[in-house]
Amino acid sequence: MLIIPDIAKPLNGRNGGFTYKSIVERLGQIMDKIIKNNNYTKEIQDRLLELKAEVSDKDGKVPSANIKYIQQNDEFTAWKQCEQSFDVTKNTWLDLPWFFTENYFYRLILDIIGYFDESSPNYLADPFTQQKEESLSDPIEHGTIKAVSQETKEFEQGPLDEASKTEHMQFALLNALWGNQADLSFSGGARHDHQKTEDLKKDMKEKREHVISDNVDETVKTLNSIQEGSFGLIADNCGQEFVNDLYLAETLTFLNIAKTFTFYVKSQPVFVSDVMEKDVHFTVDQLIQHADPITQEFAERFKQHFDQGRWKITPDPFFTGPLPFHELTSEMNNKLKLHDVVFIKGDANYRRLINDTLWDTKTEFSSIVGYMPTNVVALRTLKSESLIGVAEDTFEKMNKKDSEWRFNGKYGLVQLFNKK
Repeated sequence: MLIIPDIAKPLNGRNGGFTYKSIVERLGQIMDKIIKNNNYTKEIQDRLLELKAEVSDKDGKVPSANIKYIQQNDEFTAWKQCEQSFDVTKNTWLDLPWFFTENYFYRLILDIIGYFDESSPNYLADPFTQQKEESLSDPIEHGTIKAVSQETKEFEQGPLDEASKTEHMQFALLNALWGNQADLSFSGGARHDHQKTEDLKKDMKEKREHVISDNVDETVKTLNSIQEGSFGLIADNCGQEFVNDLYLAETLTFLNIAKTFTFYVKSQPVFVSDVMEKDVHFTVDQLIQHADPITQEFAERFKQHFDQGRWKITPDPFFTGPLPFHELTSEMNNKLKLHDVVFIKGDANYRRLINDTLWDTKTEFSSIVGYMPTNVVALRTLKSESLIGVAEDTFEKMNKKDSEWRFNGKYGLVQLFNKK
């Protein structure tokens, strides 16, 4: 159980700064993209614009709509309970907890477009499909996926001594970390600028100085202690990030560290580019059609892992709800505790992990996430202010170096919690 002190409550729009701008500016930009990319009726467009006007109000408006459509699971009940506990009929979008606000915004969009209505032409139609597909086509075009494939192939054909295995696992972890920079909800739906690199391994080494909380070596040591283990990865974004996640899983599978690997994904659209089960299949299928034969080879291997059950995809409504990880459902808690290690990807999942709270930044990671049922590795580029596990001297140095370091996506962390 996570005990939240009174002085460390979850962020909301009244905190000002980045959190305020994220609500009143960025959510509206995301809505504009949704309307532009989808052929919705005028009635639906008008309702979406009403929601945009509400969340964009600089003084804060009370939500005028609430969740109506019911799914065949506990998702609807959980949302209705949250609507009551957060008193959404009285609190404005700026007064509600930020993490709730963002998730609620996306859930209301699905209601408005008829995502859960079997009689609607938009039934189960992802409003972010176009942006998700572009998030994969861009890195294919710029050669970044080919570079990951070639680096991984060179490792597999190498001597496979302890030094080379350690070096490649460091690369795989950092590559999975920096893939998280490509987040369409963070950019307001704008496409990520993929930089073509001639030496991906060198690039990862140089960017390591931007890892402000670095447990990479400790994580590699933990991974090396496991043979034929069970792993989980709570996924974040489509595109380059999820491709890098697949290659991390492949490295652990190739080295016989992982016998099974489960990807936990969203059960419905949220945060623009977040991975759903359909996106996993789309990604693998696109990589199979890649012009690079090495990428094709790996993609066929990925498909075989899924087909033969070594790799699994587990969608769950918990990951699209507003609750923090310390309120995990008993069902999900029981699934996670079966893994030797769970990788937690991205900014939103990290916020969920530490209750999206402004803790003292030097608070130890393990002291907050000790409620988790197994070993945890957080891989996150910083796109919001919630943060722990940063040494005081690093914190002071970063404040002098870059006033926006906590939310501009240029810095990252790799944090390890070992369950005793």
